[in-house]
Amino acid sequence: MNRLLSLIAAVLLSWPVLSQNKVDTIRKTNIPSATAADSHNKVAILPFTFIKEEIPVSEEVSMQVQNECYALLSKHGGVYTIQDPRKTIVLLNKAGITRATMMNYTMDEICAILGVEYTIDGMITMSKTAETLSGASSYNNQSKETDRQNGTTKSTSGSSSGYLTQTREYLTTLNLKVYNDKGTVLYNQNRRSLWDTVDSYKPTLTYVLKRSPLYSR
Repeated sequence: MNRLLSLIAAVLLSWPVLSQNKVDTIRKTNIPSATAADSHNKVAILPFTFIKEEIPVSEEVSMQVQNECYALLSKHGGVYTIQDPRKTIVLLNKAGITRATMMNYTMDEICAILGVEYTIDGMITMSKTAETLSGASSYNNQSKETDRQNGTTKSTSGSSSGYLTQTREYLTTLNLKVYNDKGTVLYNQNRRSLWDTVDSYKPTLTYVLKRSPLYSR
């Protein structure tokens, strides 16, 4: 009887471990694996996280930055093959991965899903620092002219014109990381933009990419 109770207790204690192993096995089988030869020197650019005034922007803007990154890096990839952003998005969608759920995966898992050796992950944050209104206006007064011979008076109407311009200044910060298929961070750069315009992330992205190990001059 004691032996039977000991056996039951051992089975119950091992159940959580067996269940976890089963979950891990299922998760791994759902991740396609690319051979080292297939993924060698291939680079995938993930859709950027873009936060403006503490609010995440639309997916279209994130993909726009992803494409801008691709446009620059594909011209200076050297020995690296930069994967088309559309293919990256399709593979992520097929795997059921979004920006919201990406934190549930390690970067080595992301590399396996995308069939690449390296991934680029970036975040842009913009905070409004100032807002100014400027403008100018002009006005011509109404005038009267009297004709002494006829004793009549002619009136000339006035006119006005003006414009108003709204200017916003932003503090923009870009963080960019490069991972390999082992999940190791090979490059990590956090850069504050020197400009304060709404598109100031663009020269900052160029600056950071040019100093990454994936950029070839």
